[in-house]
Amino acid sequence: MTADKEPEGQADTESRLEELTGRGDTIPLRVLILPAVVLTLLSLTYSYCIPLGYGPDEPRHYAFVRLLWVGHQLSRVMPDGSELGNAIAIHPPTYYLVEGLLWYPGHWLGQALAPYAREGLLRRLILGAEPAWVPDHLLAEAFTYRLMRLTSPLWGLATLALVFLALRRLWPTLPRLVLGVTWLIALWPHMLMNFGTITNDCGANFGGALFVWYWACRAPRTTGDWRHAAWAGAIVGLGAMLKGQLLLCLTPVMIVGLAWPYGWRFWSEGNFWRQVFVALLVLGVIAGPWYGRNLLLYGQINYVAPGYAPIPQGMSFLDAVLTGLVGQILLATASGLFRSLWAQVGWFPDALAPLLYASLGILTGAAVIGLALGVAAWHKSHSSLSLERSRALAMLFLPYPLILLLNIYVVLFVHFGTHQGARYHLFALPGLSTALVWGWLKLPRGSWVLVAALALFVVLNAVSVTNILTYLNPTYGTSVLIGQ
Repeated sequence: MTADKEPEGQADTESRLEELTGRGDTIPLRVLILPAVVLTLLSLTYSYCIPLGYGPDEPRHYAFVRLLWVGHQLSRVMPDGSELGNAIAIHPPTYYLVEGLLWYPGHWLGQALAPYAREGLLRRLILGAEPAWVPDHLLAEAFTYRLMRLTSPLWGLATLALVFLALRRLWPTLPRLVLGVTWLIALWPHMLMNFGTITNDCGANFGGALFVWYWACRAPRTTGDWRHAAWAGAIVGLGAMLKGQLLLCLTPVMIVGLAWPYGWRFWSEGNFWRQVFVALLVLGVIAGPWYGRNLLLYGQINYVAPGYAPIPQGMSFLDAVLTGLVGQILLATASGLFRSLWAQVGWFPDALAPLLYASLGILTGAAVIGLALGVAAWHKSHSSLSLERSRALAMLFLPYPLILLLNIYVVLFVHFGTHQGARYHLFALPGLSTALVWGWLKLPRGSWVLVAALALFVVLNAVSVTNILTYLNPTYGTSVLIGQ
């Protein structure tokens, strides 16, 4: 990362001008190469350190591919509560359809290579970390596992590129901000876990980045027409078919984006309602069959196992508030979401976890202070943003508070298990990471704060990899999950 060489006053003037107009020199695409290489290498590191099958719900993700491509069936929850074919039933099929293109080539190559992979380098290249000995008859299956895992960094590269392009369009003369966010995402341990394992979170993260890129780089400068609405609906529809959270969070954000050019009287504009109709029609055509099927099967658009709500049946919400139960739930959720945002809970060893989380808390607090200073300075300057720019910023920042509120609602009323579910937030990481970096850069000596934050993320990855290899794998990786 390079620092600006201009005098401080000149740099501040240019930054203010850029924030107002959105115009300026374009940051060269080649600066994306190094963070892209780092993301790829770290994703592969996690891919080889985490035993096959030990990514979150990885055997069930893999089983969905098998059920779709071999059984020619969609996953579902059976009347007894089990999942058909052990395939994860709560996610739409698009990611598994894409990964399934490797199913038959992977098994064919795996069977051909299995006799040569019983020991040595080829075995290591296929299995990676092997805390429990994998029987030879599972080597062909393991090869297909590995092949699918090797596609996950490609999802990561696409995600990173889309975020970079969107931010470059929004802040073309602020390379520290654009590169800071790009590097932060490339070093984010929990994001790297997604891009190192078999999980539809890879697709969800791509869908969230695609949404931000469209509104920053391709949406029309003015109100647009039905084509713009159709593209907006198609992107949200694709996201909805990658993961359900994107349907619930990006749909209202899309409607805000369509309403933005009309101002506060959008509701009286016929063209706005026509655009909403077209966008929702396209969204419905793409995602409607899957969620309609769920509605017929389960009576809800996404199946959630009953019995996990933290407020006991028969207790009113008011009683839960008055007895302090809601406060305890919210406190546990705040702690759980914060700890699970940066990396998988348990990746930091007990001896270092308090120090690392405290450091992350200090950095988060510093970003909040920087954001307050930056917003105050902006208001004091009586500046304004163009319609196009303000709309793109809204599309960037709104998804994260929405998924946070949705997560809190689910924890309170549906399923307490998601109180450590910040990995479900990562599709909205472009907005959160931009807010963090922007806040750090607004502090005195903000560039050094950003460097310190990136250095801490390097430490987080080093600590996580070491803990996985030396403690988590020997302790918890004692079963072979391949082939389940």
